[in-house]
Amino acid sequence: MKKIKQLAVYLRNRFEKKRFKSFVRQNHQLTKQAHIGILYQIDPQTNYDAIADWMSKFWKEKIKCTLLGYQQGKLSDSPLPSDVFTIQDFNWKGLPTTTSIELFLNTPFDYLFCLCPKPEQGVYYVLLRNKAKFRIGYYDRSHTDFLDLMFHLPEGAGIEEFLALVDRFVSIEEVEKTTQVAPAKTKTRTAKAPTNHKPKAKSVKATTTLQAEVEPVATTKHTEKKVSKRKQTKSWQTNLVEQA
Repeated sequence: MKKIKQLAVYLRNRFEKKRFKSFVRQNHQLTKQAHIGILYQIDPQTNYDAIADWMSKFWKEKIKCTLLGYQQGKLSDSPLPSDVFTIQDFNWKGLPTTTSIELFLNTPFDYLFCLCPKPEQGVYYVLLRNKAKFRIGYYDRSHTDFLDLMFHLPEGAGIEEFLALVDRFVSIEEVEKTTQVAPAKTKTRTAKAPTNHKPKAKSVKATTTLQAEVEPVATTKHTEKKVSKRKQTKSWQTNLVEQA
C-alpha cells in the first residue's frame, strides 16, 4: 500500500508541475508582518539545533512562522514545534487526507523555505501545491519551475552552510529594502554577487530577482557578451553564481 501511494503522489506531482508553469509570480517584500513557512524532513541527518537557532531571529522579530515536517518512515514526534506528515497521509489518488497538510497548502506564505536537500514525493507535492509568494530551496535543475531562489552547495555541505547562504540573500533588512520578485517573463542575466560578505559554502547558484550592486555580465543561452564593469543598481531576474 505504501508503494502504491508513493506512485500515486508521484503521478500527481507530474500533473501539478505542468499546471504550476502557468502561474505568474507576484511582486512582494518581506516585512516584519510577513508569514514564513518552513518545510523540513525528519531523519538522522537533519540538524534540528541549527534550524532552531536560525528560526530564533524570526521569533525575536515576532515574525510568524509555520513549520511542517515530513517523515519517510513510521510517524513519530518532531524535535521542532510542528506538525508531521508521511506518505500514508495521502490516498490512492495522490491527494492529502490530513488537515495539517491542507492548512499548510492553503496558507499564502510570503516566504516558503524548503530545507530538504533531496525532497521526497510528499515534500514535492507541498512545494507544487502551496500558495506561497516566494519559494527557496536547494538547487536542482528539476526545481526551476517552482522554486524562485535556489542554492547549489558542494558535496558534503550541511544545513548550516545552506542557512548561511539564505541569511546572506534573504535577511530581513536586505529583503525589506532590496529584494523583489519579478514577473515570470523577464530577462535572465548572470551576475557576480558583492564580495564583502562570503558564505561558508564554496559555490552558490540562485534564481531570483535581486536589486543589488554588482558587476553585470550579460549572457544568453548560446553566447556570452561582456557588459560594462561600472557598478549599477538594477532589478532583474537573475541566476547568481559565486565561487567562494
